[in-house]
Formats: sequence, C-alpha cells, structure tokens
Amino acid sequence: MAESLLKFAAYGKSIAPPNWMFNNYPYVNRLYYIYGGTAFFTGGGRKHKLKPGYLYIFPYSIEFSAEQETKAPLDHLYFDFSVIPPISIDNFIEYEVKENTVPYHMIKAIELFLQGIENRQDTEIVKTLFDGLFSILCRELSIQRLNDSRINRVLELIHENYSLNLTNKYLADFVH
Repeated sequence: MAESLLKFAAYGKSIAPPNWMFNNYPYVNRLYYIYGGTAFFTGGGRKHKLKPGYLYIFPYSIEFSAEQETKAPLDHLYFDFSVIPPISIDNFIEYEVKENTVPYHMIKAIELFLQGIENRQDTEIVKTLFDGLFSILCRELSIQRLNDSRINRVLELIHENYSLNLTNKYLADFVH
C-alpha cells in the first residue's frame, strides 16, 4: 500500500470544557484515547459510554454525536483527521489499550511530545507518531482502506488543493 497522506483538522490532549460536545463532520475521522471523565456518544440508535483506557475510532461515514457529563469532564487525547487511502468502516471501533503493548507506548510517546510543544509547528513529528499508531491499529483491527489508485489520486489532489474550485470535469480529466 502506498504511503498515507494524513491531514489533521485538530489534535491535542485536554480536559474538555464544560460545554463540550461534537457531531460528526463529513470527511473527518476522529480517534480518541480516553484517560478519564464521563462521556457518551450516540449513534445507530444507541448510547455508548466512552471508557478510560480505551481508544475509539469514529469514521467520517457514520452519523453520531457525543457529549459529556459536566460534573466529570472528559480527559482525552484526540485527533480529527483525514487520510488517503481513506478508511472503509461503517461503525465506530472501541479498542482496549493494554499496558506494555505497542499502541500503548505509541500513545504515551504522542502524549509526551504534545506536553513538550508550545505551538503546532512540530506537526510533522505528531503526524509521524500518529501515522505509526494508526498503521498498527489498521493491521491489528483489520481496518480496510480504500485502495483504488485513481480515486486516491483524485482525493490527494483535492486534499492538496482544497481552496481551489476543482470541477468534476477537471477531476475526471486528471485521472483520464
């Protein structure tokens, strides 16, 4: 598989503010690692509690919302991202991160790095660490990725030229 093209909409480690909540955004996946607090997501007609010590992947393709209990704010590591080749899953993933595993140490490395940076100019290092974690998760959890070279080239062009007015005809001509 070709190297991933990864873009972050947001990332960090924080305790969520009192009014924290979110809905899914088109084309943005979310990966959360939960340290503590009480939060729920609702999707597919059910409400699910986010558990400390677990990692969650919310693909862009599912509709959901999340909220927290204000008395127990969510403490979490979060990544809102897009990736090419895109992931192809139709439900959220809940993954227990056990101590002394590679995903556990990758999360700890990301956490330590985020504590040490004052601004987002070091995004490339975060991307490298995240891409390593994400690749491991894709392998361990058998997450499928769309691997159609023509579609991926178009997605990459859009990704790199988001502010341009790219027409369907231009994109079709681009992939012949």
